[in-house]
Amino acid sequence: MEGSDNYDDLREAFRSDSGKLHFQATIYINSLKIVGEVALTMDTRSTSRRASDFLRHFPSDYMTLSRVKIFDRDLNAVIDEPDYIIVNVKKLDAIYARELDKSQAGGPGDPSFD
Repeated sequence: MEGSDNYDDLREAFRSDSGKLHFQATIYINSLKIVGEVALTMDTRSTSRRASDFLRHFPSDYMTLSRVKIFDRDLNAVIDEPDYIIVNVKKLDAIYARELDKSQAGGPGDPSFD
């Protein structure tokens, strides 16, 4: 069927290409500095692909970070290393992020990686 082929081509042309991007986020809240990974599913056809764009338009009030290190800001010492942490993004003093490639991100054992 010729019409079916055209439909498949059109559907493929407008297919939403989504994937996960991994960011290393550094969060400052009160006397803590929290460093960990954030995995975001996003539409890769989007023109906004910088880390700052994702942070500015974060889809939830809560952000889950994995591979976390929590520092005491005054001592600059690691005080905890939980597997993950959930933070309320409305309570943050400051946050910045940088994109990680697959060699830097959690890897195959990390469920957020795939």
